[in-house]
Formats: sequence, C-alpha cells, structure tokens
Amino acid sequence: MNQHDRDRAAEQEVLERLATLSTMQFDDVDRAIQTYLAVACEVAGTKTALIGDLNQTHQYIRAIYPASTGNLAAGSILAREDTFCQYIDVTAQPLVVGDTTTDQRVQPLLSRLETPIRAYLGVPIPASTAALTPTLCTFDPHAHRFTPVHVAALKLLAHQIARWMPELRAPATDEPPVALANMSVAELNQIVAHDIRNPLHFLQGTLELLQSEPALIPDPTLGSLLPQAYGSVLHIQRLVRDLVDATTLMTGSLSFVRHTIELGSLIEEIVAVAKTTLNPHCSLAVAIEPDLPTLISDRDRVWQVLHNLISNAVRYTETGTITVRARANNQQTIRIEIEDTGPGIHPVDIERIWERHSRASSVAHGWGLGLAIVRSLVLALGGQVGVESTVGEGSCFWVVLPVVRTEPALVDYQPWRA
Repeated sequence: MNQHDRDRAAEQEVLERLATLSTMQFDDVDRAIQTYLAVACEVAGTKTALIGDLNQTHQYIRAIYPASTGNLAAGSILAREDTFCQYIDVTAQPLVVGDTTTDQRVQPLLSRLETPIRAYLGVPIPASTAALTPTLCTFDPHAHRFTPVHVAALKLLAHQIARWMPELRAPATDEPPVALANMSVAELNQIVAHDIRNPLHFLQGTLELLQSEPALIPDPTLGSLLPQAYGSVLHIQRLVRDLVDATTLMTGSLSFVRHTIELGSLIEEIVAVAKTTLNPHCSLAVAIEPDLPTLISDRDRVWQVLHNLISNAVRYTETGTITVRARANNQQTIRIEIEDTGPGIHPVDIERIWERHSRASSVAHGWGLGLAIVRSLVLALGGQVGVESTVGEGSCFWVVLPVVRTEPALVDYQPWRA
C-alpha cells in the first residue's frame, strides 16, 4: 500500500470515528470532555490531549487526557511564554509541528519544557473572548506526520467542545474570571437581547411596511406620525444594543471572528442605513480611496464601530455636510474619518466623551455608552480611535485599523468594572 492509499484509509477511519462520536449523548460535562479528548488522541495518533485557556500572561489547563502527563494536570498553570498555544493565540490559526527539534518556531521552547513534546497539533476553540483564548491541542513524545485530515478532525472536535465550555469548571486563578463574578449581569444581558430585541424588530418591520405602502393607512393623520414612530423604534434599538454591548464588555465575554472585509462596500452599506434618519438640511457624502487593501478583521465589530460613529454624526448634525473618508495609511493600516459640521466638542470634553455615561451635549439622549463601546471595540481590534473638534464648526472622528488583525488584542476592562 502506497502513502496515498494509507492516507485515504486513515481519513476513512477518522470520518467513521467522528460519525460515531456525533451520535453519542452526554449528561455530564466532565465525561463529554474526556471523551472528546480521548477521540482527539485517537484520530491524531498522539498520546495526550488537553484544553487550555490562554491569557496575556498564563495558560490554565482546564482538562487533560490522560488525567496527568508529566507536570501537566487539570488546574495546572503555565507561563504563556512556555506554551505552544501562544502561537495559536497570535495567529488565530492551527499550529502543526511534526517534529519540534526541526521546527524553528518552537525550538526556543524546548529547553524550558518539563513535559517531552516532539509532535504537536493545536487549534483554537471558537469560544474565545477578548481576555481568554481556549485551545484544543494534542501532542506526543515522538515525531509524527500530521495530515490535513488530522487538522480538520481537530477543528471539528473544537467546535463540539465549544458548546461545553460555559459548563466546564473555570480554572483556579488568583482573580476569578469577570464573567463568573458578574453572572447575574450576563443573564440580564440574555433576557434583554431576546425579550426586547425581538418585538422591536417586529415593530421596525411593520413600520417599514406601512411607510412603503401608504394605501394600507386609512387615516392620513396616522401616516404623518409614522416617521416619528419609526425613529423612536430605532432609538430604542440603539439603547438596547448599547446596553447589551456594555454588559458583554463588563463580563469579558466579547468574542471576535476574523473575516475578509471589503471596507468600501461595508461603508456604503452603513451610509445607506444612516441616510434614512438624515436631517433634510444635511447631506452625507462618501470619499473612499480606490484600491483599498482588503481588511482582515471582525466584520460585525467593524460595522458596529463605524455605524455608531456615523449615526452619532447624523444625530448631532442638523445642517451642513457629513463626510465619510477611508484611505490606506500604508500596507499595514487603514484610516477612516467621519467629519461633520455639527456643534463641535469643547476641549475639556474631548477625553471625557470616551468614558461610560458621558456625553458632550444634551442634543442626543441615551445611556452615554456609545463612544465608550466604540473605544473598547477598536482597541480589541488592534486599532486606535480619536477625535479632532472645533466648537461651532464640527468634529472629525477617526479610526485606524490594522489591515490584518493578527493578534487578539486585550481590552482594558477596568473602566467597566467601576
């Protein structure tokens, strides 16, 4: 049997094993996790598998199979720089090392490892937050040939494990995770998201239908009230969104996914939404540099940041022009500017507007969370945000984002804990 035939036979075995696993039912999280880890070893052909949580300084071993290997056991704490998983955290991609003695990426680690590792395969578990990156990894004291089938199988297992992560016992740390310390807040977050957002979406759709079909409204007086009602629904949705995002940041459970983003199309999409609430005496223009580099980042979070800033400009600008610009600073970063002819911001308020529950003007009403959320999201995306403003002339909010978000940046959550 040649190598191709052996690979095909091994692939078939892996698929059959995963198919069997998918039919199993578990009523205990520890039993489920141990089964998944055992299967990870089985399909990868390695001796050990574990689940670890990686933060800025340490890795916490949540579960391991077999129960202990060398100096590793459930509850063990390792320095971040002594782990292979740090590379997964930086790249957000699987790490495949068939022989650690010949792989230049990990050779500096070998002298510091107490557990002998010659072969290593690790993947991110899609349950990460801005503070923690969970990983599923399997390793062996002997060199090993990993194939794309092994990587794909481990990714599938990681997705299965992700749904058990909230139930898996948290690692013992000097400071308990923020999510555990604020469990009641997280529960409130879910209630708000489900029980308030859903009826609001229904109301929004109904009002959009009525505005697009005037014949459905028998009374012209009622029809004249629709724009005001529609604007009120959008305002409540914005308040709910800010409240949900704020509680998510408080609990440290904000997750990020990497997408390929055509920024010009994204901005045009946001501007089209913003124009529906634009003041009749104000115009909204777009100036996007041609051939912008493709952005690799979290599309939903980038949309949220730009939508918040553009919506702010629309709310605060009664007359004049709002201009959205985007240009490449270089091959590493893209700069987006939202310039308006609104009332401007007093110099003493420039820093304060980024704080929770702060507003520079009483023109708009809300929780005062929007810009605080924008700042936290931009920092988590590895970027920078700021504003230049002149009272009576207008403001220019700017965001600089890396073209490729290679490392899950950590957000300073301390302001949210106050």
